[in-house]
Amino acid sequence: MGGWKMKRKLAAACISMCMVSSLLAGCGSSEQTVQNQSEQTQNSEKTQEEVKTEETTQVSENSDNNSNDAIANLIAATDAPVDLTLWCAETEEYQTVMAQLVDEFKNTYPDVQFNITIGAESEANCKDDVLKDVESAADVFVFADDQLTDLVNAGALQSVDAVFTYDPKTANAASTVEAASVDGKLYAYPLTASNGYFLFYNSDYLTEEDVSSWDNLLAAAQKQGKTVGMEVSGAWYLYGFFAGAGLEMYGQDDGTNYCNWNATDTKYTGAAVAEAITDICKNSAMVNCVNEDAQAFALNGQMIADVNGTWATTGFMEAYDYFLLGTL
Repeated sequence: MGGWKMKRKLAAACISMCMVSSLLAGCGSSEQTVQNQSEQTQNSEKTQEEVKTEETTQVSENSDNNSNDAIANLIAATDAPVDLTLWCAETEEYQTVMAQLVDEFKNTYPDVQFNITIGAESEANCKDDVLKDVESAADVFVFADDQLTDLVNAGALQSVDAVFTYDPKTANAASTVEAASVDGKLYAYPLTASNGYFLFYNSDYLTEEDVSSWDNLLAAAQKQGKTVGMEVSGAWYLYGFFAGAGLEMYGQDDGTNYCNWNATDTKYTGAAVAEAITDICKNSAMVNCVNEDAQAFALNGQMIADVNGTWATTGFMEAYDYFLLGTL
């Protein structure tokens, strides 16, 4: 059990390193003691405001030092090779960046032999694959926040109780920390940069007016014999239509879902949104396609706009040479 706990702590240090690209620097303990004694002598000659400011700074520095001490103690207690498995999105861009971060992590802690395997796992399917066999799942994995409660209830997540390279509770917005917590306890490191989506469009064919609404966008594409793409059949993207209309759906701490898509007192009803989606999909210029197909269609010149995410940036830069981002 001790070795398992040590492995989990090292996994936490690994993922916190992957969230930031450098380790916080700290002073040696002997230098810190001399500094504290000197400051105590000087404080008697300083104003109350100056002392208060320096005390606040000192607390921050001590927090950093404690973080570094925790890692140093963990590394010192590790005398055998550490095998870790890390799952992240299957796209080439994501895999490349994660491999670079893992290499940086290994170089930062050369005293320990890390054998880190990076696997390809869709964030949308992560929970289902983890829960098939929790013990055989990856040590570190990336998942959507609506999967958190089920993973916690299944005992698949270890709570974030220690601070390593940084404190995720102070480094993120309160709402982000809340999304990664259950009953006030943090169970995951927030990673918010990669899961949004927006409209990539080719400015050689489309104007800002064209991309101001779905009606304008599809009309412009149809007129030019071109197409517009979006994975409408995917729940991750489909949700955007309802959220954009002001409707809500989210997981609650008790494991149930809240959804008001059937409400009749909202500005737009769920039925009205569903009807609008149907009309969009009936348009001959609209193509329901996954990320890889959309990039291929863009490269061959047929698709001049697509709703996609940051993971597709490189592909659309190549396809459109110069593109703009828009919202609908």
